[in-house]
Amino acid sequence: MNNLISKKSLKTFFKNEPLIINNESIEEFSLDLIDSRTSIFIGIGLCTSTEVTHEIPFDILGVILIAEKVRRKLNLKSIILQIADTHAFTNKTLDKERLEMASNKLENILKKIKNNLGIEALKIMKASEIENDNLHKIIEDKINKQLHTQNAYIKKEVADIEFFRKKNNSNIKLSWIIPGEENRGNDERLFDQLHSETFGKVVNFLHIQPGHTFDEKFWRTSPYIHRKGERRTLLKKNEKVINKMQNLNNNSTKAAKNHLKNIVRCFESLLASILNKNLEEKIELIISRCLR
Repeated sequence: MNNLISKKSLKTFFKNEPLIINNESIEEFSLDLIDSRTSIFIGIGLCTSTEVTHEIPFDILGVILIAEKVRRKLNLKSIILQIADTHAFTNKTLDKERLEMASNKLENILKKIKNNLGIEALKIMKASEIENDNLHKIIEDKINKQLHTQNAYIKKEVADIEFFRKKNNSNIKLSWIIPGEENRGNDERLFDQLHSETFGKVVNFLHIQPGHTFDEKFWRTSPYIHRKGERRTLLKKNEKVINKMQNLNNNSTKAAKNHLKNIVRCFESLLASILNKNLEEKIELIISRCLR
């Protein structure tokens, strides 16, 4: 148990952080599951069911920053971030070479973020690094016997949650969800639900905001996957944020801007305030610092 913070003050912290969703995941969060050895687990995907991610969204930075903010608040050991490469390889309709390229590109950018922002507690790895681990194989065997699904991707997701809980004391998992929508497998609630059904309520699943786009139809989506033609702020050099956000006034644009503001606020609260700049200029400076 973490004795350095009360349940009441922790709930206040969560509810005052806009990148964390104010829902049942806050109410159900158990301090009894954590101590100074606890790690936070984040899984990062590379594809949808039909396509490989094209670029890396700026939203991924919000996931990393809020994980670091929670880690510091609870005085936790580390953040385990896994790139789900072997999961993506189970989708035989996707080009494996493109997936490997996307995986390597993401790993390189994540390492730059870690080094350039000084987030030393961030541990980055690929799922392929643990695929042959004995413990992982044991967990996968149990899941194959107990889960009534033939979806290999889902099985791997559930296995990873349990593997890192046992291997790295990852009793907290950050899970992006789409608030107000049913749990139909289009965010991370399905993986979390199946883990709890299989292994019991032994992990705190903390719900965080999804990624946001400037498109009215799919304005809330994965924070780390970029679909072809999707209009959103990207984490890449020379990203012209000011140009991209000009003359966009629909409701999805307003929501996206608010989300981007919250990522910038999280950055400033952890690292350094950016003075005398508007939102677009701040984002460009943050991207430049992350990728320098």
